[in-house]
Amino acid sequence: MKTLFLKAIAILAGLALAAPISFAQGRVQVSGTAKDAQTGEPVLGAVVMEKGSRNAALVDADGRFTITVATDAELVCSCLGYVETSVSLNGRSSVDFLLSVDSQMLEETVVVGYGTLKKSQLVGSVESVSGEVLEDRVNSNITRSLQGQVAGLNIIQTDGKPTHGGEVYIRGGSTSYISKDQNGSGKASYSIGQGGGALVLIDGVEGSMSSVNPDDVESISVLKDASSSVIYGARGAYGVILITTKNAGKDKISVNYNGSVSVNSRTVKWEDEVVDNGLEYTEIFYKHWLGNTATPTAEGKLPTKMNIYSIPSDYLQRYREHVESGATNNVELWNGRYLYYDDVNYIKLFYRRANVTTTHNLSVNGSSGRVSYGISGRYYTQQGIYKIGNEKYNSFNFRTKLKIQATDWLSIDNNTSLYKMDYIQPIFSKKDGNVGSQLRQIAMMGLPCIPTNNEDGTYTVAAAAGGYAAFKDGNSSQEQGNITIITSTGVTIEPVRDVFNIRGEFAYRRVDTFTDRYVTPVAYSVSPGVMTDYVSQADSYHRRYDYSRDHITANVFATWTPRLNENHKLNVVAGWNLENDVYHRQGKLRTGILYPDNPNFELMDGVETTEFVQDGSSYGLVGFFARVNYSLLKRYIFEISARADGSSKFPSNQRWGFFPSGSLGWRISEEPWMAGAKSWLDNLKLRANAGALGNGTVAAYAFMTTMGISQTSAVFDGSFQNKVGDPNVVPDNLTWEKVATYDVGLDADFFKSRLSFSGDYYVRNTTDLYITGPEIPATFGESTPKGNYGALQTRGWELTLSWRDQVKLGGKDFSYSFKGSVWDSRTWVTRFYNQKGNIYNFYSGKELGEIWGFRSDGLFMSNSEAAAWYKDEFHHFAPASGPYAGDVKFRDLNGDELINTGSWTLDDHGDLDRIGNEAPRYQYGFNIDFRWNGIGLSAFIQGVGRRDWYPSRGTDFFWGSYGRAYAYALKTQQADMVELDQSTSEWVVTNADKNPFWPRATYGAAENEKGVMTFPTDRFLMDASYVRLKTLTIDYSFPKKLLEKARIQSLRFYLTGENLFTWSPMFKYTRMFDPETIGNGDSDFHSGTSTTMGDGYSYPMLRTFTFGVNLTF
Repeated sequence: MKTLFLKAIAILAGLALAAPISFAQGRVQVSGTAKDAQTGEPVLGAVVMEKGSRNAALVDADGRFTITVATDAELVCSCLGYVETSVSLNGRSSVDFLLSVDSQMLEETVVVGYGTLKKSQLVGSVESVSGEVLEDRVNSNITRSLQGQVAGLNIIQTDGKPTHGGEVYIRGGSTSYISKDQNGSGKASYSIGQGGGALVLIDGVEGSMSSVNPDDVESISVLKDASSSVIYGARGAYGVILITTKNAGKDKISVNYNGSVSVNSRTVKWEDEVVDNGLEYTEIFYKHWLGNTATPTAEGKLPTKMNIYSIPSDYLQRYREHVESGATNNVELWNGRYLYYDDVNYIKLFYRRANVTTTHNLSVNGSSGRVSYGISGRYYTQQGIYKIGNEKYNSFNFRTKLKIQATDWLSIDNNTSLYKMDYIQPIFSKKDGNVGSQLRQIAMMGLPCIPTNNEDGTYTVAAAAGGYAAFKDGNSSQEQGNITIITSTGVTIEPVRDVFNIRGEFAYRRVDTFTDRYVTPVAYSVSPGVMTDYVSQADSYHRRYDYSRDHITANVFATWTPRLNENHKLNVVAGWNLENDVYHRQGKLRTGILYPDNPNFELMDGVETTEFVQDGSSYGLVGFFARVNYSLLKRYIFEISARADGSSKFPSNQRWGFFPSGSLGWRISEEPWMAGAKSWLDNLKLRANAGALGNGTVAAYAFMTTMGISQTSAVFDGSFQNKVGDPNVVPDNLTWEKVATYDVGLDADFFKSRLSFSGDYYVRNTTDLYITGPEIPATFGESTPKGNYGALQTRGWELTLSWRDQVKLGGKDFSYSFKGSVWDSRTWVTRFYNQKGNIYNFYSGKELGEIWGFRSDGLFMSNSEAAAWYKDEFHHFAPASGPYAGDVKFRDLNGDELINTGSWTLDDHGDLDRIGNEAPRYQYGFNIDFRWNGIGLSAFIQGVGRRDWYPSRGTDFFWGSYGRAYAYALKTQQADMVELDQSTSEWVVTNADKNPFWPRATYGAAENEKGVMTFPTDRFLMDASYVRLKTLTIDYSFPKKLLEKARIQSLRFYLTGENLFTWSPMFKYTRMFDPETIGNGDSDFHSGTSTTMGDGYSYPMLRTFTFGVNLTF
């Protein structure tokens, strides 16, 4: 296969050189061979070229070549994985090349905990990616750019908001979820243990990826298992991400500018999928309303309201007559109230079709004598997605690096960074705590039949209740800010160069954030001259919270790498680590804004402080660590690591934890009996490791008894009195959660590292999880205390395959590469106290992410079929209940001739079954890259192979009028809905041959606590797997010779598309969701446990087209 490919390349090269070549006198035909200097085998893919021309020949499978060149030519032989070799002919007609392996490629250095190791020495599961993966990706947060790039690195995007980077997990996912409460009605949040994501270290200092300038990044290493992470102890229990920024300059001064302009558009255009014709919307509303109230023997009761919009019962008839008459007015009076006839798309009124992002990066690097320095800065701004309201995002990064080589054995360095972010977004809320997505507000009251303003200019009920008035006036918004300063100073003493060094580091990180929210009064008119408050002056409010965190890190560690003979390699690291963290929070809320244009705490007439919070916490951690890595005979690798941690979060008798790990590696390729494979096998390494870590992310001082202080609700002696509450119940035990990981892996490199493979299988057991303990009698008077009682097990695998090569095409280097990664993991509960065995809570044997629901058996085709089926408690219609023709038919799984949920327990769950799992499975990422003659083309494809999703209650983007009759009327539903013949009492489905997806029109089915759609059923369970063309980049780098005259080192233009194409099986039924972000609401305002806030009401993902320039002087 490879030979055929190389021949094809040779043909293309010949076509590229098809222009006539004049072979003048003095030319000679030269033949020869190109072989491996060590093995004597032919070097497949080598190219022999006449230096200074485009004349080239490809070495064949036998290692031979023939080329006609000038008699005094210089021939150059090159091949990926080998050192380039040149020979002057001097009249010869035969040349043999012996190519030496490029050892730098095979001995790649990887950043690990407190140092680096050669790739050949690694026995832990570590994957490193270059900062190049972040290039040309215009994202506010590098987390988005890392998604899909590293096997086992799971990044779950919550939405597209620039302040949100997603949840980051290594080998696993979240251990908390939202589901039905244990009574099966509302929603509840469930969690097991203290959880915790990956530890992110930026040049050795804990920080957030959102604070890092992508242009500053040199490399990112992901430490996946206990063997590689144990050196970081309790902080690295769930893996570590090491971000290394670019070093200070070592050469003459250079200046680089990288700037871009991006045009963004939403990946989902909701406004195109909803009905915005007022009459058509009203007809759909009536259809669903009457579907609930009509019976085979009685007509349905006509509506008198659309949410809070009062209408006459014959509104639909009036509307039809209004349209048929050709009237141009959109309003008339009915009983002194406004009655509307309009066509309004409220989503279009709120959202832009496109917005703009600009990015400017500037860096200066250089050195002078023993001093090297680097300065960089980035300014990023993104225009808001709203047409109305004030939304804007700005961020600024600044970094300085300085290194002073004081003597040959002493160096001092400093790394200081500043990150500043400010984000303003419009909001709408009737009262604090009820802020939701604007899309939800539109679903509730953005009725297409109602305009935004009355004839006298006052706002309509839809404009006020739907949020339009608040956005338009621009006086209700939320501002968030972040200032992060990190400074780190290190001293390195190296008594014996490249053998022994001692390094001390001290770092300080300060993070100040705030959230400032204010909602001003909003009024509307339903009758001429009469105003009604939607947000009254008394309900208006101003709420501000300020947060600060001071974190100190100190490290002292030594590295010893003695010069031993070639059969022995030793790397020893040992040190001490100190962390101290202090956190403060202060917030207050006051109601009664007097001047909407100036929402100031002093200009309000409400209670002085309706809400006041002032609290904080602090903790300290100290650790001792060591790692010994030893290689014997270049093929047997042994590594032992250990760390002892002490944390102030635990009682004194359980404060310390010891966490060891051991690893073995066997480089099979270096065995003498594998010598015959040297021509094609560069590396074959089997590795295995086991280790334990502790998780200490419990709340500070949870082991201590505390008592709350408050005031009495009654007046004593003329005033409210202070009182002390009952002491809290402390855990009966509190210690480290234990994370034990077992990993076996295989690494292989072939054909001089052109082809590489890496695979891992792992098991992670998490024990002593901090959860609620055994139930205690209600007479105890307090809730059950927590303790270290729970356990989880995660099993998973990872595969990565890559190919890279370089050949000559048209006399120019043509390089290409491919990298594909696929991974999967599953997590089960192995221990949990759930005495009743409730299926919605955790229980022993539960797989995280599982969805319980009904199995359906299609739709009832007639009323008689529905009447003959088993009774259930979910088809609720007034005045009579029961399923009718066109309704969903549930299967009787337990054979008791009833359709029910039992007691929601493992022993009695009625007809409920595990119908799916919402955890993402079979995640993957594929990178493709081509480079030739300064032209580059690269693409990245990312996706999830399996994921189930059941739209939650209130998800109007999916359920449409099946939830609330006045919610969004969805175009796709109207074309795929049951049609009924209701001319007799025996209703019959008339379009059964078309197999309609949606049942007959009703409302409340997806909104009532026991609605037929509120409870998950496999009929409406969506396959939310997807594949996405994440990025596509075309770039051009100008020739250096052309730039030298202008004293420019490099100049590159690029065009990048982000989120260009997405496919998902769910698109068959709905186009209202981006499968990557189908979360519940907006996390800035909403906890996710509301029974009315549905899925998909989050800030949209953006499709981006970027044009940029990268210039270096």
